Amino acid sequence: MEFKSVDKKVFFSGDGGYFTHFKKIGEYFKEFDLVCLESGQFNKAWPFSHSFPDQILQEVKDLNAKALMPIHWGRFSAGTHAWNEVVEFLYKNVNIPLITPKMGESYKIGDEFKQDFWWR
Repeated sequence: MEFKSVDKKVFFSGDGGYFTHFKKIGEYFKEFDLVCLESGQFNKAWPFSHSFPDQILQEVKDLNAKALMPIHWGRFSAGTHAWNEVVEFLYKNVNIPLITPKMGESYKIGDEFKQDFWWR
């Protein structure tokens, strides 16, 4: 889903694993100021339900993202990994700002985000 304001573009994903449409979406919309990608509860048993961490990195690249906000993580354990494993992986491997606000915290798209590692 794409949200667009006068000067900002946001991509919001739902559940689903990686697929080639991310590249087509990125080509069509050129770039996104913020992408909100489901980032947790993956399992080899459901490869088409949730993206694996390395696939999220590819989605970021395919969508030409300027910043990433992981969503759909840390709620409950359905996958076979720690609740914060994916966000730790993303923090160490993504080459754009990682936006991880606390519950109820606001973030203005394009502003610098001060990472406080609350999930550790």
